[in-house]
Amino acid sequence: MSQARVLAIDDQPYFRRLVEELLGARGYAVTTAASAQEALEALESSGGFDLVVTDLMLSDADGIETVRRLRERWPAQRVVVLSSISDVRAAVAAMHAGAVDYLLKPVDREGLPAALERALARPADRPAAPAAGDAEHTRLIEEHSAALRQVSLLDRTAALLTTSSRDAFERDLLALLCAEAGASEGLLWVATGATGAYRLAAVSGDLPDDGTAPQVPDVDAATERELCTGRVVTRSGSEGGAEMLVPCATGDGLLAVARLLAAAGAGFAPGGETACGRVAGLAAVGLERLARPVAGADGTAPEPIRDPRTGLPGRSFLEEVAAIELQKAQRFGRRVCLVCVELGEVAAGSEARALEAAVGALHRTMRGTDVVASEGTRRFWVMVTDADPLGGVVLKRRLGQRVRQALREAGVFIPVSLGAAGYPIDGERFDALREEGLRQVREERRSIAHELGIDAETPLAEIGQRLLEQAVWVPPHFVAEAAELLVGELSCRPRDRGLLFLAPGDQTRAVMDPLTALGDTETATDVFVATDGETMPSGTAVTALGLPPDVAPETTWMVRFGEAPAYALIAGTARRNGDRPVFHSSDPVLIEHVTFRLRAEIGFGVRG
Repeated sequence: MSQARVLAIDDQPYFRRLVEELLGARGYAVTTAASAQEALEALESSGGFDLVVTDLMLSDADGIETVRRLRERWPAQRVVVLSSISDVRAAVAAMHAGAVDYLLKPVDREGLPAALERALARPADRPAAPAAGDAEHTRLIEEHSAALRQVSLLDRTAALLTTSSRDAFERDLLALLCAEAGASEGLLWVATGATGAYRLAAVSGDLPDDGTAPQVPDVDAATERELCTGRVVTRSGSEGGAEMLVPCATGDGLLAVARLLAAAGAGFAPGGETACGRVAGLAAVGLERLARPVAGADGTAPEPIRDPRTGLPGRSFLEEVAAIELQKAQRFGRRVCLVCVELGEVAAGSEARALEAAVGALHRTMRGTDVVASEGTRRFWVMVTDADPLGGVVLKRRLGQRVRQALREAGVFIPVSLGAAGYPIDGERFDALREEGLRQVREERRSIAHELGIDAETPLAEIGQRLLEQAVWVPPHFVAEAAELLVGELSCRPRDRGLLFLAPGDQTRAVMDPLTALGDTETATDVFVATDGETMPSGTAVTALGLPPDVAPETTWMVRFGEAPAYALIAGTARRNGDRPVFHSSDPVLIEHVTFRLRAEIGFGVRG
């Protein structure tokens, strides 16, 4: 579709140039914007575009909120979202906000124009249909459908968990499961403590509640074993309709089983099975709490689920939910990420404003299915499932940005420190993940990045200048040995996911020879090389990039980030004797800033 007007929003100059080149050559009229504010100004002055393409990670705003603002101001505006694979959940949330489609970075030069033409042909209020054979796209659309039904699944479940009456809890649990599944009828049986013994606890819909309903769940031994793992089972019912068995399970076995029935001739709601699994996992915590002795049995009152000062669940609740999620992760090979957000000392009189701002920012950032908890009034925890370490860092940075912005707007100026830990890399139990998160919080506070004045907004060229001011002179062979070691570890740690960025500068042979020697070695690390476009290694697959124009081309950069130990090296211009000024570090905070500045100024993605 030629002459369509496209607005591309991205804070990466590389991507803006790519869109102008690709779409301009095909007759599109392309306008670019480096920020959300610049994009809004362009839309106001132009009256709208045929298509807006926006990244999810913008320098001045969250991409999801940008999509929402665009669709509120211009309801017929088509918006396409760009996301890295490691940020799939954010893409789903953006589609919930009104995007008509998503694209995964790095974009394909042939696929981008075709995808945009499909979006231009689609009504603004109709989400994308999955391409044939695109399993990832299909999964995203299914998650999007579920998101449309879920305003805040966690909030609804947490409200359930505040119920102190066993009867009310069981009745409300079954009602919530029926609502999430779109079921017409349901029954809930609760284990009585004796092996294999249950009692009928609640009935919903048109099923009789007169003693004639089944008093125990109708499951065979194989199905019961599957339910004990926490897995939801969907099967054909006795009368031919679909039925769903939803277990509330812990490591000690089944606490309850719900049987949900779909209406005649209809199936369950899209995403209902996943939502019911999440509700049941959290409900198991409530069932265990209700089974404990009442207040006064041991002279103490039970700890409330929500902290009255923050309105968030407390640490004990987080521990219990984490135990369930980690059990599931171990059984099914999933990943869990735990992020710590810690506020600095607050001046007297500002505590209430700081707390309100921080909690509000956390609520606005997280999905309803994520777990947000507080440990006192200055430390907060966020737990996300199915997030790898790289996705965890993206989440951590987004949380930090949102909380700092909210505090500034509230007139509270205090430091905010964050740390992220993930299962299974950093531990298999909650205590281990918590300790690693706190260790990273301490590490962030003492990072050399603070001493050098380097933060998320510092340009790459300026980072290089400040680091070289701290450099020491080393012999010529040092850079070559570092490159050989870094590249060689790709074969030693083939399953570590992450990225390795190499800019040879004037050390082309020292960097390229190890890559060539690597051959066709399979690795989960993405390799990016900034070259002159002619010098590329043979063998292992790499992605060619270019340095920003204000970064000295003779400077050598090496950056490794991800599951392997972090490392960064920068080498400046050599003396006549070949000695070079080199700064290298394993400071994870500094390397994180360097990595994300590379992402912002050059543009690359990481496999999820």
